[in-house]
Amino acid sequence: MKVGIKLYPESIAYIQKIIDYADFIEITAVKGYDYKELEKYGIPITIHNPHFDWKINFCNPKKFKKNVESLQFSINLANKLNSRHIIVHPEFLETKNCSAEAFAKVVNHFNDERILIENMPYITTGAFLGRTKNEIKELMELTKTGFCLDFGHSSASACGFEKDPVIFAKELLALKPKAFHVSDGFVNKPIDLHMHLGEGNLPWKEFKKMIPKNSWATLETDHNKEKQIREIAFLKR
Repeated sequence: MKVGIKLYPESIAYIQKIIDYADFIEITAVKGYDYKELEKYGIPITIHNPHFDWKINFCNPKKFKKNVESLQFSINLANKLNSRHIIVHPEFLETKNCSAEAFAKVVNHFNDERILIENMPYITTGAFLGRTKNEIKELMELTKTGFCLDFGHSSASACGFEKDPVIFAKELLALKPKAFHVSDGFVNKPIDLHMHLGEGNLPWKEFKKMIPKNSWATLETDHNKEKQIREIAFLKR
């Protein structure tokens, strides 16, 4: 298993601390930042498109132009860095006009086979698109893209839908994810907390068994070097 670290433009310097332990870096491709520094480290880079925190929302048709510009930037950066994955969120149902079709229109504007759809957390009723196996499957069929399984998100959705987190994750696993996101949280909370492994109570012994040996798994936890080194060792055991 290859284990990577999630970074943001403001935290690129953290590579210097973790590069001897991580197999790759997953960077959020935010317009307006310079990513040239990533090229000098010689480490594989995967891309995560910005999401609602940056006012990007693929399922909102009124934001189509901004969404397309955002994804174009991610694709350009992926081309420059020779990235194998570009991960996107289905995102937030912020208006009644938000839909799977609007999401698909953005993704299909490019038809890039590197794009992977990430499952979303529950948080509140009807808040996100792409929380269940059926919702993700529909999006994949509409866009002919792959899947990234986020265990923190799946556990939050399992709580919201009052399902067992292991069974819920196994349902999503049937969609044959090409990448994974890793963090801890609490089984009784419908939100993702991005805690370090062992600081919450998600069933990580069971989750780890679901990740194929040849997979790419990204740690989405705080940049604490010692804790992330332990997490990498746990995932690789």
